[in-house]
Amino acid sequence: GQRARQGRAAGASWVCVRSLRVAMGQRMGKARFVPAAKPFLNANKACMEALWNNFNEIAEGFGLNAGEFQRICDVRGLKVTPEDAQKMFQAFDTDRNGLVDALEFLTTFAVTSGLSLVDKVKYTFRCYDFDESNELTVDEMTLSLKSTLTGLAKLSGEEAPDPLELEDIAQQAFDKADKNKDSKITYEEYQEFATTNPEVLAWINYYDDPTEELADDGAIEDSELEAEGNIVDRSDEHEAARNPELGMEFAIEEELGADQFMAVKPWIGVVQNTVPTAPPPLDMSAPGSTLDLEWIHGYRAQDARNNLRYTHSGEVAYSAAAVGIVYSQDTHSQRFNMDHTDDIIAVAVHPEGRFVATGEMGRKPKIVIWDSADTTGVMDAVRIIQGHATRAVIQLAFSPDGRKLAAVGQDDDHTVAVYDWRSRKMKMQAKGDKNKTLALAFSPNGHSVVQCGVKHVKFHNFKGRNVQTKKGILGRKGKIQPLLAADYVGESALIGSADGHLYRFSGNSLEQAVKAHDGAVYAIHTTKSGIVSGGKDGRVKLWTPDIAEVAEFDMASLGSVRPSVRSVCWDTANKKILVGTIGSEIYEINSTDGENLHHGPLIQGHFKYELWGLAVHPTKQEYVTVGDDGTLRRWDVATRKILSVQDLGVMARAVCYSPDGTQIALGLGGDVGRGRKGRDRKDGGFIVLNESDLAVLHQARDARQWISDIKYSPDGHTLALGSHDNKIYLYDVSTFHLKGTCAKHNSYITHFDFSVDSSTIQSNCGAYELLFFNSETGDQIPSATSLRDKEWATWTCVLGWPVQGIWPAFADGTDINAVARSDDGKLLATADDFGNVKIFNYPANVQGAQYRMLTGHSSHVTNVRWVRGDQRVITVGGNDRGVFQWRRV
Repeated sequence: GQRARQGRAAGASWVCVRSLRVAMGQRMGKARFVPAAKPFLNANKACMEALWNNFNEIAEGFGLNAGEFQRICDVRGLKVTPEDAQKMFQAFDTDRNGLVDALEFLTTFAVTSGLSLVDKVKYTFRCYDFDESNELTVDEMTLSLKSTLTGLAKLSGEEAPDPLELEDIAQQAFDKADKNKDSKITYEEYQEFATTNPEVLAWINYYDDPTEELADDGAIEDSELEAEGNIVDRSDEHEAARNPELGMEFAIEEELGADQFMAVKPWIGVVQNTVPTAPPPLDMSAPGSTLDLEWIHGYRAQDARNNLRYTHSGEVAYSAAAVGIVYSQDTHSQRFNMDHTDDIIAVAVHPEGRFVATGEMGRKPKIVIWDSADTTGVMDAVRIIQGHATRAVIQLAFSPDGRKLAAVGQDDDHTVAVYDWRSRKMKMQAKGDKNKTLALAFSPNGHSVVQCGVKHVKFHNFKGRNVQTKKGILGRKGKIQPLLAADYVGESALIGSADGHLYRFSGNSLEQAVKAHDGAVYAIHTTKSGIVSGGKDGRVKLWTPDIAEVAEFDMASLGSVRPSVRSVCWDTANKKILVGTIGSEIYEINSTDGENLHHGPLIQGHFKYELWGLAVHPTKQEYVTVGDDGTLRRWDVATRKILSVQDLGVMARAVCYSPDGTQIALGLGGDVGRGRKGRDRKDGGFIVLNESDLAVLHQARDARQWISDIKYSPDGHTLALGSHDNKIYLYDVSTFHLKGTCAKHNSYITHFDFSVDSSTIQSNCGAYELLFFNSETGDQIPSATSLRDKEWATWTCVLGWPVQGIWPAFADGTDINAVARSDDGKLLATADDFGNVKIFNYPANVQGAQYRMLTGHSSHVTNVRWVRGDQRVITVGGNDRGVFQWRRV
């Protein structure tokens, strides 16, 4: 405690008082505090004294780290959990340096406590009486005022007074209180001043007895916004695999996972006993054929908005996974830009409509500008910019003349940079805000940009490299909250708010606030004719330039599965509006009456958490997917369209067709981790559907945890389910009665296959085991040698003799998520954790086997299957939720 006091006394000497005539001003009404403050408000005298005592016993200095802060807050009566303390620490630590001003914390809660006025004054005085002389100097008075008001501002979401103003206020207060003019004020003088001065009383009353109505703390309560602007850490292996030009080197073999997989290798001994009696000739060459991307089902809408635009030709520009896409409504075809190596989360279209800029995640993320007019199928980059941004490029905007491109990075300050994109030269750079940036727009003159997000709106005006930044002034017309979308109408910035308003600014001051939606305004697009907005309420609204509503359309009425609007774009000349929903749907509607211009969405896909389930029809050119969004979707290969959607009401990650194609069976449950999904009562269950109409034929549950793989035996008599409870469950298809259980694995089941004669199952698990079982009884077959010439109906196991060569030298055992042998048995497709799809010759049984590699997925590719006839391959992405259709060439 004494060391802390000495440190505080030394730190106070920097304060310098300047003569500014600024009045303190009175405060009216009651302050509203951030939710994190709630456990600390209205604390009684015993709690406040306990905080003071804890501080003196625990603190080693003026700045508290998170651990010290949590220990100080451990006070009986406050009922503060470690999570509460962490949230409060973050609320005070606005500069994100990992330290909190101890006295700022204590005096802030003294003012908001249940102490009497006199006790609050005494508590505050004691905090800054560093030498315990019962007197304060002007420097100590200044520091007490600055720390207390700054802390109160942090917890109420208000602007703290300027430091120079605070110094002047302190000097004025000191002059009034120091009645004997000895350049010090005693506690008695301090108390008399604080309890009689009208301005001081007004401020204390404003923060006293806090209301239970709490303000936003900067954490976005809206679950649909929580995913935006978050840092996604990629592993070293992922960065190296996707960006070899970075020259990154890794000692992967030193990692625990790699050591366990490569050193222990419980499957290796089994593999050595399953070498065929007459193995095929060794072929380490790459296949003679490869794959071209033909189609992507899906649209990124869960952590990105305002990313759907018309091009100059009237086609649709958007993104999915790591691919920039242009879709032609006339020909129902897609063209791709494939220059990204990670998730695209920002899209902007040049004002002339030809060039598209896309920004990605990654440690050194790229901005790619590509030509949408390239009709050759692959739209190559015309410029790639890589420099200022770290972690991700989260916002992009072209200037009205098309010469400049503004970008916001995901660094701690959310720095905004403006480029001459053709020369790739940075023209301006400015710090944004510590809180998330959610929108960016250029002014009509091209000399400023507006940047807004959680609890901030800033106007960056630039001339050459000189930048002047002004905060947006909301005044009494607006509310500090997440500001979500931005554009300009005339010379005025137009911003959409979390509480459903459209804010129109004059300069940097809020001029007009109009209630637009019942919920957040997620999307804005302005034209010379007017404005279109989209909201969480699923409504699309049209407005005149002076913000008078002229039309309203309900996306739910068009059949949207999740109608919350994430992006809008208005083609006034052709009376069309593009609408993107959080359900990964892209609609095109008539701007006159809201009529759907097509039969359902132009594009659609899975929309929540991850996507794993994939199966191909045994005879038709069709396939089915199931995802964490709780939907089953049937797709047609030839038309590249969806055939049907079934709402399951529960996530699912495993699906299969019966051998005759008349049934679809799916295994229920899943776990995305990170606290986003708990166990569901249906986890471990399965449902059997009639293929033609998706009617339920049977459902049951025997497994205790969710199902990761499911297959019918080739003869159609057995349905097997691999569970995360380490077992494979075997059902008689005629009755769906459980007839056996394979229970010898030591970890969760990952993959399994039936033999051609349906008698045997081979399986892998999370402990890297390769085991064999009788498919009728579930009994383990201990002799692998007896199965060395067994023919397998499919090969989806990632461990085994014919797939040894697909593993890199120091791979983690989870790096390869899925494999699939072609129907003719000549090729093997693999899906890995780094977003890659690879094609090997089959068998790939020697390390170093060559392959063809395809990119486009952005993170882990979770599943892969060959379509009947081996001319198409389907892959699905985990976090990108994309369904990719590849054509063999």
